[in-house]
Amino acid sequence: MYSVSNGGFFNVRFRLCYFDMSGTLLDYKDYYKTDIDIAPSMTKQVDIPAFEARRNYSYYKSNSLYEDRRFNISFKLLGYNESYIDQKTEKGLNDSIYEDVEQMPSFPGGQWALMQYLANNIKYPVVAQENGIEGHVVVSFVVERDGSITDVQVVRSVDPSLDREALRVVRSMPKWIPGKQKGQAVRVKYNMPVSFRL
Repeated sequence: MYSVSNGGFFNVRFRLCYFDMSGTLLDYKDYYKTDIDIAPSMTKQVDIPAFEARRNYSYYKSNSLYEDRRFNISFKLLGYNESYIDQKTEKGLNDSIYEDVEQMPSFPGGQWALMQYLANNIKYPVVAQENGIEGHVVVSFVVERDGSITDVQVVRSVDPSLDREALRVVRSMPKWIPGKQKGQAVRVKYNMPVSFRL
């Protein structure tokens, strides 16, 4: 059995039954597991793969903890509060940062337009030119639900001067077309190489 509390957690009861050889129930113990959060990706098909694992369950006797045991169980949620699940799913979509979605974010005008933007806006640092420094700086950023670019950082460095220029040009990009998951605009992490060639 399970319930959903106001805090958004499952309280799960697992009954361990003891039978004799004829199938007569001799005894049972109800074990409990609390504070199991709902996964944002949970859908109304409602398989809960997170529960297909060994978990600690507690047995209480006379209002005090009697024992803890680990059980390897797997089950499905057969009933649910539809509005609650929808709220959790929507909140999860809004707050999560994805790396792979049904519709990836894109630069306005497509890949060719992005290449043109980089070619027209990159200013090759003089110090890097003088020292013959070139290469690909890989920059990571998040495309927000409104298409704006946030959390810009270098994930593969070449040289401090090239890194700074790559960060500058990425931060100055116009808004992208946001990525979508299940028809909703979502936050997506994106990695992009910025090339410097002499």
